[in-house]
Amino acid sequence: MSVRLFSSLKFRLLAGSLLLLVILFGTYSSYAVWYHERQLMAQMEANALSISEFLKSSTHYSMLLNRKEDVYRTMETIGRGELIAGIRVYNKRGLITFSTDSSERGRTLDLNSEACIRCHAPGTAPVLSLSDDRIRIETGPAGRILATMSSIRNEASCAGPECHAPPKGQPVVGVLDVRMTLSRVDASMAEVRTGMFRVAAILAACVLFLAWWSLSRIVLEPITALMEGTQQISTGNLEHRVLVAARDELGALAKSFNGMTDSIRTAQEENRRWSATLEQRVQEKSEELTAIHRRIVHVEKMTSLGRLSATVAHELNNPLSGILTYSKLLSRQLSRTNFASASPEDVLSELDIIIRETHRCGDIVKNLLLFSKKESGVFAYESLELIVGHAYLIVRHHLEMRDIRFVELKPHGNVELLCDAQQIQQALVALFVNAADAMADGGTLTVTYEADASGRRAVLSVSDTGIGIDSELLPRIFEPFYTTKEGGQGVGLGLAVVYGIIERHGGTISVDSSSGKGATFTMIFPAAEQTNADAPQSALHSTTKSLPTA
Repeated sequence: MSVRLFSSLKFRLLAGSLLLLVILFGTYSSYAVWYHERQLMAQMEANALSISEFLKSSTHYSMLLNRKEDVYRTMETIGRGELIAGIRVYNKRGLITFSTDSSERGRTLDLNSEACIRCHAPGTAPVLSLSDDRIRIETGPAGRILATMSSIRNEASCAGPECHAPPKGQPVVGVLDVRMTLSRVDASMAEVRTGMFRVAAILAACVLFLAWWSLSRIVLEPITALMEGTQQISTGNLEHRVLVAARDELGALAKSFNGMTDSIRTAQEENRRWSATLEQRVQEKSEELTAIHRRIVHVEKMTSLGRLSATVAHELNNPLSGILTYSKLLSRQLSRTNFASASPEDVLSELDIIIRETHRCGDIVKNLLLFSKKESGVFAYESLELIVGHAYLIVRHHLEMRDIRFVELKPHGNVELLCDAQQIQQALVALFVNAADAMADGGTLTVTYEADASGRRAVLSVSDTGIGIDSELLPRIFEPFYTTKEGGQGVGLGLAVVYGIIERHGGTISVDSSSGKGATFTMIFPAAEQTNADAPQSALHSTTKSLPTA
């Protein structure tokens, strides 16, 4: 993983350290140079004041004797000094009465100049101030000059007619201006400044090197090792170890990183072992689940068989008991000596009971066979209209006896099913009979069939106007041997047989009913095709097969 130079941690640490050192050493060097220059200037000012006082004291006697030549000669001698740039004397009107530069003698200074403005206010009369000595710095072609101005006071000892007025009228008779060159000071300060900054740069470089070396050993090397470790881990090398001997936070981080790598390697090895044995374990678990499923299915079969056996035994036991009872009664009657005493009507009634109960046993066995039949019959393309018509013919007499009107709602086109027509017909007959039993006082039995909007499914429904089914009984009506009929009229296998037939044809059946509002059984089958496809699927027409008789 490459890192740009300017965004790397090394560069940022180096740049930050360098900037900090430049600020620190630059500030220190500037202060040291400023302080050294201040000390030199203070010394030069003291020297200038000393020279000015020396001149006044050395020429004091000659001035008392009014020996100007001696005074000027003394000033010229001192003015030849190496550090003296010049000596001037002004009178009260600014006239230069003496100067070591002969070209300045006799020239009058402008009272607004830098030399005079300190004592003379602008626009006022040229009156000399009684202020203390003045020090100023001027800049000329030869460099900077330190000028010291000191007043020459009119003392009582020198007042006289031939010299000066009394002190009260003229307290200051002139100004002594001593000018000293600062070229040596400036050169010295330049050397000091250069040397100071050179030393500061060397010290900064040394400190920067030491700081960089320390940061590299303490911070950058451990971080680089950690980065290399992460790159190795990202490539899958879990054997890589981060070697950091430090005992600080980075050392603790390296130790934690190695621990994390060990944990990942252990987890990866465990996953590899699991992967190697996963197929075998899955097979073992699958075999265990298969064995458990077989046991569960066997238990469920045995439980269902037990419930079925108990129910069948109960259902068959009732008619067989009647058959046995009346058979014994007939046997006693026939074994009597006087057979003529037995009434023929009684004998025929008892024989009818035996016949009826025997038929009941046969119906139970037949329905059990139908319910347990798993294989499908012969499937062919059959017309729903023909299947419904055949089913109606079987129950027509039964419906007429109960004063029930049969209504058939069908599309203009023909709807065909790929089915076993006999089984579909049997299912419809069972639904018709149940509907007739629910309409003891007459009513309407409606059969509706059509293809849905997609043309891929056929919808067949059987509705009645009977007593209906309670909502709490609806979930159980398709269970074997469950019946809502009273007085032992039903076995409870009719709707279970219907459910099995519909399911074997790949269809579904549902019921919509409530107590006192009739019932509607809806069956949905995969449709084979619908002839006369141009006719609208929702255009149904009604056909009444049987009307109620008066």
